Amino acid sequence: MPTVVTLTNLGWRTAHFLKTARRQYDNPYGQHRQLKLDKISGLWPSRTSMNEFGNSFLHYVTDRPYIDRDDLLVVGKKSAEAARPFLAEWEKLGLISFLTANRRLSALADEIKTASLQNPLRIVKGVVVELTGLCNLNCRHCLKGGSHPEEYGLPAETIAEALKPLLRAGINEIEFTGGEVTLRQNDLFTLIDFVKDYLLLEHERPFKLGEMFDDLFITHNGTVKDPKEFLLRLLPFPGIRLQVSLDTLDPASMEMNRQRPGLFARVMYLAILSQQLGFPKHRVSFVLNSALREPDKDWEADFCAPFRQRLGMFPYIIQLGNAVKNGLPHTDHFYCGIPQPLGFADLSPGKPNMCGWCHGYVKPKEIYIRPTGSVGNCPYAYGLPEEFGSLSDRPMAEILNNLQRSLPYQLFTTGAIAEAAGQMDSTAFPGPFASSCEPIVLAHCYVQLFRRYQAAGDNEVIARAKATLETARRYKYPVGKYAEQEIR
Repeated sequence: MPTVVTLTNLGWRTAHFLKTARRQYDNPYGQHRQLKLDKISGLWPSRTSMNEFGNSFLHYVTDRPYIDRDDLLVVGKKSAEAARPFLAEWEKLGLISFLTANRRLSALADEIKTASLQNPLRIVKGVVVELTGLCNLNCRHCLKGGSHPEEYGLPAETIAEALKPLLRAGINEIEFTGGEVTLRQNDLFTLIDFVKDYLLLEHERPFKLGEMFDDLFITHNGTVKDPKEFLLRLLPFPGIRLQVSLDTLDPASMEMNRQRPGLFARVMYLAILSQQLGFPKHRVSFVLNSALREPDKDWEADFCAPFRQRLGMFPYIIQLGNAVKNGLPHTDHFYCGIPQPLGFADLSPGKPNMCGWCHGYVKPKEIYIRPTGSVGNCPYAYGLPEEFGSLSDRPMAEILNNLQRSLPYQLFTTGAIAEAAGQMDSTAFPGPFASSCEPIVLAHCYVQLFRRYQAAGDNEVIARAKATLETARRYKYPVGKYAEQEIR
């Protein structure tokens, strides 16, 4: 029986990137595709290996509704001769696997096409590196509940290795955040120095409307110990963007929320200094939370002109972590036309993202690397017992190639999350919620814990009560009276 070469999840994403690089990166004169591919080739054993991989699997990532049997790469056939010297290294990179064809090649071609359409990495475009769980603030609305002293973070070398397969696959957005990312400043710059060699950043191409370039973000709270030293270290890396969260443009309100006197002036000093040192204006931006703004004042109108053009807006308070602990109110959210707040009863797999469901656990748009080594897809899922996998157990390529076997993927494709939503104790998680993100992640955490307790021998009632208590603890929700009584 013939042996057919098939693409892994990561292999399909990589082959698709190589095929579409021209459309993504070329301006009308075709100046930038070669530069992007030159950069990425540094992650391959050779430029020839990269080029041959793209050529060999061109038909595997076709937009046609089918793959012909003649498109398959069959070991030993004349059509596979050019690829043969590279098969071992492609397998080592996690890009291919081998399948013994115990059925007709035409049927196998149909299966490969179906698998490509269902590839969970099909729409991934970015990676968020949570460099540390440490933070030097304790914001009243922090969705993670403040600093996590036990989460210093992974070694920079481990993170760099985890990023390699994603960069090879054409990921074009990387964000470094925390906790407070500048608490690991040396490691931050080590990683920036690494990833810049594989991204086509804005300064490397003349900007024209509609053209694409890669993005590299640092999201922080503006409290860097020595702003001038930090900015001078960053200056040799053009194209990097700083995002500073402000909460509100009212200094008193911001400092009350962040519990740090003088913080607003410190952030403004960082922004003004960045301009004095020659940073382009659009490279330093601010993110506000309109739900924390004083309702009777229009501080944005009074914000000085050099900064007004660089305001992002986050429209609601996430009901997780410190927001729950401090009793911050739910805020109405009008995302995708839904005017009313959401509850557990509103969750349904047929609804869109943030408007009744989450499809990111099946087809994520971003990959998150946690300080603990856990690999996931959502900033709010930090409390989950298990995500796609852990870098302490497996390399990134293996985690991504087995995403369909991960517990979150299985729970979302079998209906277990929707079922768990109907079992949630409303006295512990009263809601309402501004989006479906909060009830989804709470139900997800609950059902994982419930299954663990049952597997450990607890009966159903005790397992439900324990899962409720532990979910509430992880996300700082008040404990439901029902759960306490059942435990007793």
